[in-house]
Amino acid sequence: DFIETIRFWIIKKMTLVSVIMPAYNSQAYIEASINSVIKQTYSCWELIIINDGSTDNTSEIANKFIQTDKRIKVISQENQGETAARNTGLANASGKYIAFLDSDDLYMDTFLEKMVSRIQTGNCDAVYCGFKNIRENMNMGEPYAEGNILECYSIQKQHIWIVAFMIKKSFLEQYRITFTPSVTLGGDQEFIGLCGVFAQVKAVPEVLTIYQNNPVSMSNTISFKKRKEDILARDRVLARIHQQFNSPYKNEVITYFKKIRDGMVLFCKNAVWDAIKS
Repeated sequence: DFIETIRFWIIKKMTLVSVIMPAYNSQAYIEASINSVIKQTYSCWELIIINDGSTDNTSEIANKFIQTDKRIKVISQENQGETAARNTGLANASGKYIAFLDSDDLYMDTFLEKMVSRIQTGNCDAVYCGFKNIRENMNMGEPYAEGNILECYSIQKQHIWIVAFMIKKSFLEQYRITFTPSVTLGGDQEFIGLCGVFAQVKAVPEVLTIYQNNPVSMSNTISFKKRKEDILARDRVLARIHQQFNSPYKNEVITYFKKIRDGMVLFCKNAVWDAIKS
């Protein structure tokens, strides 16, 4: 009818956003996460769910949504880890903009609408917003710094969370940025750090995503092996900064990221020593 025709043409003129969702044994959370995308006030999106070798009902729950919403795709692969799953999503994304949603987290209803508006009007490569940490009952995102991502981190002490982030696909293609496969801790911050060598970012200064802090998620099951992977991820970012980052604040940026990296090394050394003593 007439209303549906108007709706079709409005959507056709909107810019497609690809939302990438890695999923592993997320049966308790994934339905709510998917529904948080379906409820978006911005309707021109595709949701790419990568079922990363789940052994529970994650795949069955995700696949039932395909029957009712053609914007949702499910790709199943052998378990390779979250970063490899995100790379699969990137390889299959058709959108002009890329966003990420973990299968145990949520978007607020206006996330895509406000993020797309900001990236289209902000003359920037990426945008981010604030998020709510459910376990800590805290809203996080301030000071909502803008400019080069690495300078925002080091000078204004900004932290950007991958699920509260949107970036132009053309930017990732231009600089050949993907996630490092097999990294189980620190892969998201490595990705944002590598983007930051070149990217200008703007902020949507409000909380638009929810971090549910699943107690069995990858980030909450940390081993020394994962700590080592995180340190190596920081080393790769530092190497890229040394080689390719051009900024009057380069020394400050290097000092900041090296301090974080060295703090992780010291933590591991102290933990090993405490284990020996006990």
